[in-house]
Amino acid sequence: MIETLHSHEATILLALIVIIEGIRLALLFKPTTKKTFFKSRLAGVNQRIFDLEFKKFKMEQIREGVRRTRDDLKMKLEALISDIKSEAIKGGVSEEDFKEALTQPETDKALAKKLLITGIFTVNQIDEFKRLIDQKVLLDRDIKRQEGQLDICDREIYGRKPNAEDREGTPGLVDELDSQVELKEMLADYIRRNV
Repeated sequence: MIETLHSHEATILLALIVIIEGIRLALLFKPTTKKTFFKSRLAGVNQRIFDLEFKKFKMEQIREGVRRTRDDLKMKLEALISDIKSEAIKGGVSEEDFKEALTQPETDKALAKKLLITGIFTVNQIDEFKRLIDQKVLLDRDIKRQEGQLDICDREIYGRKPNAEDREGTPGLVDELDSQVELKEMLADYIRRNV
């Protein structure tokens, strides 16, 4: 049940609302001094610096995670290549032929052809050998993808110098952070000397 307000209580409530709105409007249209203006600008620059430091920290964490993943993949690739090499040598392929086949675009076909020529491996063993080569191709692709992500992280953190593709270059978080710190020092000096 809603109780009705007495006229005296309503008058007090209305007067309170008018006073609060008056104070709010007075504060809203309060004339700004030079000093308060530049102090508020300095506080905004400080907040921007904190924000950029946090972004840089998070990007460095992401970059480190990508680097670890890439390094793990490289270790797996090295182990896989040694397995492929040992299998190829078991199959009668010489080390020179193995190194030559690794440089060819279709490594699996080149090595399988050499294994067929030796005649030591059966067709099933050659298929198993091709599977190892396919795993190598997949790992190579994953490593390139991780290196691309590292490049993106580096560009985000450190920017990119001007080059043929990008004549102006791209500023990174470090460059932006440096410029904000310089602006902070300029504002603080201006407030100290002129305000």
